[in-house]
Amino acid sequence: MKFAFSMVSSLILGILMASCISSKRIAYEVPCETKKAVVWATHPLQQVLGDKPHRDYDRDKLPGIELHAVRNEYENAQVIVSAKEDVRVSVSLSNLTHREVRNCIIPGDCGEIFVEKTIAIKKNWHRNGAPLGDYPDALIPLENANDFDLNVARKGRNLGFWISLKIPTDAKAGMYDGQVLVAMGDEVVHIPVSLRVYDITLPDRTTSRSHFNINANEVSHYELDSSKEMFDAYVQFLRSHRLSPIGLCGGIAKKQYASRDERLAEAAIEHVKAGGTTVGLPIVQQVKDGFKLIDPDQLANTIAFVTHEGYKCGLNLPKAFACYNYFIDEPFYTNQPDGRVEKMIEAYDLAIEKASKILLENKEFDPKSDLGKEIMEQIPKIPHIITDYFDDVNRYRPPLKNHDGTPFTYAGKKVALCPKFNGFTTAERRAQYDNGFERWCYTCNEPGHPYPSYHTDDILASPIAISWMMAEYGIQGNLMWVINLYGLSGVKVEDPYAEAHIGTGANGDGQLVYPGKLYGVYGPVATMRMKAILDGNEDFELLSMVKAALQKAGKDPIAGIHALNEGYCRDGQLVGGNHEYERARLKLLETMEALGIGK
Repeated sequence: MKFAFSMVSSLILGILMASCISSKRIAYEVPCETKKAVVWATHPLQQVLGDKPHRDYDRDKLPGIELHAVRNEYENAQVIVSAKEDVRVSVSLSNLTHREVRNCIIPGDCGEIFVEKTIAIKKNWHRNGAPLGDYPDALIPLENANDFDLNVARKGRNLGFWISLKIPTDAKAGMYDGQVLVAMGDEVVHIPVSLRVYDITLPDRTTSRSHFNINANEVSHYELDSSKEMFDAYVQFLRSHRLSPIGLCGGIAKKQYASRDERLAEAAIEHVKAGGTTVGLPIVQQVKDGFKLIDPDQLANTIAFVTHEGYKCGLNLPKAFACYNYFIDEPFYTNQPDGRVEKMIEAYDLAIEKASKILLENKEFDPKSDLGKEIMEQIPKIPHIITDYFDDVNRYRPPLKNHDGTPFTYAGKKVALCPKFNGFTTAERRAQYDNGFERWCYTCNEPGHPYPSYHTDDILASPIAISWMMAEYGIQGNLMWVINLYGLSGVKVEDPYAEAHIGTGANGDGQLVYPGKLYGVYGPVATMRMKAILDGNEDFELLSMVKAALQKAGKDPIAGIHALNEGYCRDGQLVGGNHEYERARLKLLETMEALGIGK
């Protein structure tokens, strides 16, 4: 796919360069006004609404594209065409040439070009001051957009183009120069590009954990394809954004496998070998003691079987395991019978004990080997994720109780509590989650700004802030209830690209991707929000490198991270916007390079 895209990109660039001979070459300035449109560069996180006058964004128009990046990461740019008439637009990125070593080039093929398709936002659910209108969100690859006339800028509207540049791992540090060419018929605007590559390399490995749910039914309905290959395209998409799904086996025909555990084992091994950090454990319910609880035997057998299959391949799969208990999702919000949460935790603990015993009884498993020891130490650490708060500050329902009517508490329980960021508002509240198990967090339809979210009408610095606060607060995992839901209560909207609200009380909640079939894309179509999540995940790795270096030097790593982001996010909330993030990230890169971190 990358090779095919590179051929298309090179062809477009060649045509554009050749057309400059007969076309009107327009040097870029601000504002760059031609007969057909006003063309302008803007910040990579700026959301330019399609139906707003371009003059509303005058202070966001830049004299050129200025990028700051490290090796092996993606860096983004935006170009906006504000049309005076309907005009088809082609955008391409030239080679970027090192200023001092002229034979050092980052090929233009390292950049992917997307058209920003807008989606209607008709209500501001969280009263955060965001305007109503047509928000850019879906990123349609340029070649697909051309087939469906999505790259035609309509008179009186803004059309955004998203440029995603992957910095090669062998790129020489220093300054690079190039151009973005914007062709509109016989007019070609040349926008200058400057790129600073820092002497830092982002690791291939991902260390953060995640559970982003892919709804297999929605995939089947909107892609008209329930195959393993289609579901795997969604899984691979998440991996390319340094994320893992909750379930790995959607879309796999059961007749191909003897059991669900066999299906999961194959998918888990493939996922971990490909760089996935998290493997979700499936759970089923049984009625016991009058409660619907996890079936401990099913879970134990699954853990033991999949672990052994990984062991035969030399893998410690329990290190990747996580169990999100969606049967008692949000106990702070839902009515739970007295004792159910208590008994659910007991059932999970029993499953962990049984899984260890089953493995030890397996004659093909050697618990005394190095790998065997690692596995046996890891199994009791498999996080039991419950979306709840340690305290009752954010509770909507009466406090939980045990089966005997006494007050329930998570104190001493073997759980990985997973609150929203309004559970991390003070150092004291954050300390409550230090129980020896992984810390997790999640976002949903609420709360909204200033708490971080993935909502379409939130600023793009908001998804990134989640990763920055995860790094500062020692949060390992990030949970998202679904990425591809386009209707509630069984209702399927005809066009998922039409309106951002599906009934959850937040714009874009549960919609981080769009089905690709409508525009000739195999698999999901990314969003600007998903690219912001990738930015955050990349930053998490850089911040983790800084924390490790500070700890090695005997300094406080948390204080170090806080010093970087103090004007951006604090106490679970955003205190700054897109520009504050850009300043914080620049400070991060300059600090790393000055200290020789990540060379």
